[in-house]
Amino acid sequence: WGYVLGSLITVISVLSGGGWGALDGVSGDEADAIRLTLLGTGMVMVSIILGTICVVTTVVSLRTSGMGLTKVPLFAWSMLVAGSVWVLTLPVAIANIAILYIDLSGGAGLFVGAPNPSFDVYAQLAWILDQPAVYAAAVPVLGVAGSIIPVVAKGRQVSHEAMMILIGLAGLLAIGGWSQPFFGDERDTLVYIAFGVAALVPVLASLGGNGATLIAGEAPVGIPPAHMIGALGSMLLFLAATAAGALRVIDPLDLIGTTADTGVLNLVAVAAILGALGGWWFWAPKTDGRLFSGIQGLGAMTFLLLGGLLLGATDVIAGFVDTPDVLLASADDSLGDAMIVLSIIGSIVVLLGVLGALGAISLAYVKPGEADDDPWGGHTLEWATATPPPVG
Repeated sequence: WGYVLGSLITVISVLSGGGWGALDGVSGDEADAIRLTLLGTGMVMVSIILGTICVVTTVVSLRTSGMGLTKVPLFAWSMLVAGSVWVLTLPVAIANIAILYIDLSGGAGLFVGAPNPSFDVYAQLAWILDQPAVYAAAVPVLGVAGSIIPVVAKGRQVSHEAMMILIGLAGLLAIGGWSQPFFGDERDTLVYIAFGVAALVPVLASLGGNGATLIAGEAPVGIPPAHMIGALGSMLLFLAATAAGALRVIDPLDLIGTTADTGVLNLVAVAAILGALGGWWFWAPKTDGRLFSGIQGLGAMTFLLLGGLLLGATDVIAGFVDTPDVLLASADDSLGDAMIVLSIIGSIVVLLGVLGALGAISLAYVKPGEADDDPWGGHTLEWATATPPPVG
């Protein structure tokens, strides 16, 4: 309820003239609306932290009897890792909001100074959507893929412990808050560059581990299941995001401040959406007793994968010709303008994929019928119970 109420406050305050823009010279009514925006945003963050604590404590304390933490399914482990990162990171953002609220109430400039004398809400919070912190949103896709691929391959995950280490490393390299350009630009330091380049390694290695699992098992012949495309596609998008992020931190390329920033964000966002949908397609028979359409799901997830790659890759390419990171900006180069157009097309393809997936999900809940206990022939723990599992 805190999340819902905070979201409503944020939306209403933005429509009333608030938002995350500049605070210099705002009127009294605008200042009140911005205060509500800060309040709503803070409530959403606190709610996410509380919900995340519930997930983390569930993984730690409610495991099956005899199951050590090193034996938990990879999705549960990825949520423990990602949740820990969120719990460590979001309080820093809440502190940013508190600073903004004090500056807004006591007069802009109390906490503002070099290297950025402007007074802008988004400038203080933008690090959440920047690397390395933005990668935390996609860490769970490594667990989704690690849980789906062995079932698709009808075999054991190759080196479960190594995959857990890789997911943990991906989470470690997604810890943000220490790099905030507003207060002190760390983006040209060795630590920031090392984080940016190293983030590519665990994602690439995890993709390789899942590929090895498919090869060692019985890889499906013919049209792949929708959840497999969701799992592998989300990993490919996450890999593309970390690869773009690695290029972005290389100083001679001068990509920071260009559309490459948005490209990394878009790739991570679509990876998270595709991973969530792939997991929903896979686990819906178990959690909801519903079997979603495989053909519709395959089409929707293919759209999301291709649209996400087009959306993110073109933004990164446009960054090489110094296209500014401004919505619908016009580049000084014909290549940049062409990439912006292709990026818009990619966003439309992504939207079509999301709408297609939501349509298939809606149909599954409207029409009667229940899924079998184990429609995928799974050998992992969740498929050993009835569908849906009995309460308790």
